[in-house]
Amino acid sequence: GSSDVGRSSRKHAPLSPSYPAPASSGTMQWDDAMSSVSAAMSDARHPSIGSRSALDNNSVTGLRDRLLREARSERARCLEVAEAAERRRAELRGVCHASTQTDPVAFAGSSNHSASIPTVVDLSPSAGADAGWSQRDEAEHAEALRTIQMLGQKGSQSRFTESRAGELEAELRAERAGRQELDAQVSHERSRKEAAQQQVLCLEYELDGKEAALQVAERALERRDADLQQAQQQLWALQEGSAAQSALAASVSEEARMKALKSQLMERERQLELKDQHISRLLNVLRQHRSISADEDLSVCGRG
Repeated sequence: GSSDVGRSSRKHAPLSPSYPAPASSGTMQWDDAMSSVSAAMSDARHPSIGSRSALDNNSVTGLRDRLLREARSERARCLEVAEAAERRRAELRGVCHASTQTDPVAFAGSSNHSASIPTVVDLSPSAGADAGWSQRDEAEHAEALRTIQMLGQKGSQSRFTESRAGELEAELRAERAGRQELDAQVSHERSRKEAAQQQVLCLEYELDGKEAALQVAERALERRDADLQQAQQQLWALQEGSAAQSALAASVSEEARMKALKSQLMERERQLELKDQHISRLLNVLRQHRSISADEDLSVCGRG
């Protein structure tokens, strides 16, 4: 099998003058066939990681047979495409006789070429067929070669474009991940700020309540001061009345009244002292709360 491949690659079997490289309507079919052959040979030269492991497991004979089968099938397809193109050209030219293409198509060795350039097809005419090739055939032959090279260049360009697109996608994913991280940090800082604002509002509400309680206590103290002044005025009035009625000390009822008034006065003084003590305690508590609130406000401002 390997000797057949070697002979077919060394013979340079060209297309006969009756079957030049296809043109016009058959050019696309020819390009498809050449692309398939180039892909098969490129895969054979540069296998991927999975195919390398498969080649390690397979024998050399199995790989050679597979390549021979692919080369034969591609050669048959090329011959069919060439025959179809020649028949169409014969119909267009009005040629009634047409010979049959029997010489195989030979592929040049690919060991000295890059993997990005497809396999070169040797389409040069043989020495006995120079007279049958016209300038048009030569032009079509050169056009086919240029088309194959252009397809190889486009394949390499497409691979480069795909790799560049992969790099750009990776950069885009990295940018998206960074943006998501920044969004998470911003949302975390926003939640912390909102929590601090809520804490400040709670402290303000508590301070307002304490100020209201202080105002109530101050009003109660003012009322108690007024009651004390009224009681003192009554005491003075009673003392003046008792001094005026000292001459009438014989009256027991008057003494009992004085005692009752004194006892009432003492009771009121005791109540006033208790109220003063309660007011003093309330004032101390309010001062302590104010100092604590001021310290908390200063600590919150320092953290902000």
